[in-house]
Amino acid sequence: MNEYERASSDVGRYILRMTQALQSIARNSPNDVDAQMRSSAGVKFCKAVKEFAIPDVDRVIADNSQKCSYNGNLAPQKSQGSITLPIELWGHIINFVEDFSYSLRQTTLIALAASCKIFQALAEPYLYTHPRDLDSVARQWHFRFALAVQPRRSSFVKSLQFLWLPGATNAKLLVDIARACPQIQHLLIQRGRGHHERDYVTTEDATNLEALLGACPHLTSFEHTTFVDWAEAEGTEDVLNGEVRTKSFESLLHRQSFATAAERLVELTLHHQSTWVADALIPHLSAKLRSLVTGQDVLLDDDCLSTLCLRCPFLQELEVRSKIFLADVVKACEVWAHSLRSMRLGGLMNENEEDVSFPLNFPTMKSLEDIRLSCYVSIEALDPFLRSQPRQKLKSLHVWDLEDPSESEHIETTQAHLDSVFCDFIGSHSSSLQYLDLDSIKIGKSILHQCKDARHLTFLRALPRSEVEPSDVDALLESCPDLVIWPNELPIVSLRQVEWQKRFDSWQLRLQEEIDKSKSSASLGF
Repeated sequence: MNEYERASSDVGRYILRMTQALQSIARNSPNDVDAQMRSSAGVKFCKAVKEFAIPDVDRVIADNSQKCSYNGNLAPQKSQGSITLPIELWGHIINFVEDFSYSLRQTTLIALAASCKIFQALAEPYLYTHPRDLDSVARQWHFRFALAVQPRRSSFVKSLQFLWLPGATNAKLLVDIARACPQIQHLLIQRGRGHHERDYVTTEDATNLEALLGACPHLTSFEHTTFVDWAEAEGTEDVLNGEVRTKSFESLLHRQSFATAAERLVELTLHHQSTWVADALIPHLSAKLRSLVTGQDVLLDDDCLSTLCLRCPFLQELEVRSKIFLADVVKACEVWAHSLRSMRLGGLMNENEEDVSFPLNFPTMKSLEDIRLSCYVSIEALDPFLRSQPRQKLKSLHVWDLEDPSESEHIETTQAHLDSVFCDFIGSHSSSLQYLDLDSIKIGKSILHQCKDARHLTFLRALPRSEVEPSDVDALLESCPDLVIWPNELPIVSLRQVEWQKRFDSWQLRLQEEIDKSKSSASLGF
């Protein structure tokens, strides 16, 4: 018995008890049409799911339906002097709960929905529009049962986040849930839960993904990630990164159904072992696409972006962490010069597959606000790229592998060039710049003095050179009232470390509150 069969059998006993409870409620409320429908739907569902493996399920349910647990003393009594409040007030109570953290919000809404029919009607749209992660077989069956006994809940669901078990043993259940929620616009699938699990992709997986995407005719946002140890399939020779690349597998990826799903997408995010999903969807993305994010394990064709930009000319967010050629990016940016707002590149290479050490001659990106480079970049290469951007436009710059002047043959000259580049950059974007992250690069007085003009600067990360004095750092406390600096970096030379630490702690607290309120803090996904 595999994990899916074992979990289904366990949850089957729980759902049987729930069905019996629905039967009891229906007997005690013979005039309640909803109660009768829920009972009937629960019985039908319990009998239909063979995975529950309930011994003699027909007899158990029939015996329960013949029992009479009605107790007249428990019949609801008409309250004396009860106050009837307008429905708008109940709605305000539910809206107040929306300000809670995600976990507490879900728990509170469930309790409210179970308390009375008024709260149930008001709370269920909040509960089911973006339900919590279906990160176990038990939760997946519970959710499917909840939709079966109250079909109107399906119309609320706009997003789903699934755990796809290794071996895809629960794929049929996921497809069934997706088909029950035809209005979903966002779908996240995570394959596996840890590298202790071994798996590989097969033709059956391609068929299952095809069915999942086909069950979501309104899907505009799709995420696929994996969290398993990808192994070679036994008895096969044609395996690439855990994918069984047979002719039948390749032919499945070229089916029209994948093209149809891809053409609707506005956002596509692929992480870890998702190259096969990229092969199925990226060639068919359309002008609707606004965001493309691919992780470092997702292999793209050498001319992927320069080809993509012709079909998707209005892209606003681009993140590619895997190897990508500079010429391909530059050519694509000529098309995206007016639309691209965020560009994050991790594996930028020249045509010889070497680190980028020559000028980044990008076109002027008129809408670009966020730049993140996690690949090695020389100061000589970065200089023309930053100078080519429109003034007072960029909000954030993150460079996590910039050339270190201390490792250069001409340290003083390289340091002076670094100071010149970033002083000019900060001055050119002083009214818009909010984030500047140079990781472990050491900066001098001139850059810190220039930062005083960036009054909206909220985050700065770098190390101080020996020339930096406490006053150079502490002057930013007044000139940049919202600025946070990473502890143990620039603040190590400060005479007001307590104030800097308070700012950092307050920033971390606000950040954690935002994470707690957001569904993105749930367990599934990258």
